[in-house]
Amino acid sequence: MPTTRSYTIIGLLLVFVSPLLIQLIRINAGGIPDTPHVLLSEACYWASLLLLLLIIKYGEKTSFEFLGLRARFLPTAGTAALILVGILAAVLIFGGVTLFVFKQKPPAEPLAQQLKSLPVWVKVLLAIRAGVLEEIFFRGYAINRLKQLTNNNLLAVILPLCIFALLHAFYGTVFHVVAAFIIGSVLTVFYLRTNNLTANIISHSVWDLIGFLIK
Repeated sequence: MPTTRSYTIIGLLLVFVSPLLIQLIRINAGGIPDTPHVLLSEACYWASLLLLLLIIKYGEKTSFEFLGLRARFLPTAGTAALILVGILAAVLIFGGVTLFVFKQKPPAEPLAQQLKSLPVWVKVLLAIRAGVLEEIFFRGYAINRLKQLTNNNLLAVILPLCIFALLHAFYGTVFHVVAAFIIGSVLTVFYLRTNNLTANIISHSVWDLIGFLIK
């Protein structure tokens, strides 16, 4: 009979491995982000999230409260707005350093341009899924469970952040990985300070949607 610790290890493996496998399967299947391919991969993402929630409820036998989901609208909306300001400031600083110090412009990313060519409703779904799944996976679940398993707070913060950033390597540039690391750092800091995962989800989804909609 698997123990609670065993289920937690399975949950962490799911969090860290399933997004990578979904990306690899999509690439091996052709890698063309048209609407049917995207919807299929999105269904796989949601299925992996559902599996994690089942592991939490029926394997670990705990409530979802530890994730930091909050229902109070005004405080959550205010925190989400602060996170968006923090992300914007971090991205502007990163962009300014890249442009004026290193004399480099952000490289072209064909995958990003192809995603932006999708219908608006698909881009909305992409943004919502990214906010919900990535925040639950890499902030709410991974940080708390790694702290519990290892008693190492630094590892619990750095490992999910690095994996979150490296998953953005599928866009094809180091620039995107570094940008994802910076944005993930802002989201991680706010989550650690507020324990409000709902605010993280909202800000992450809004930020991604802005990125998808900007030409």
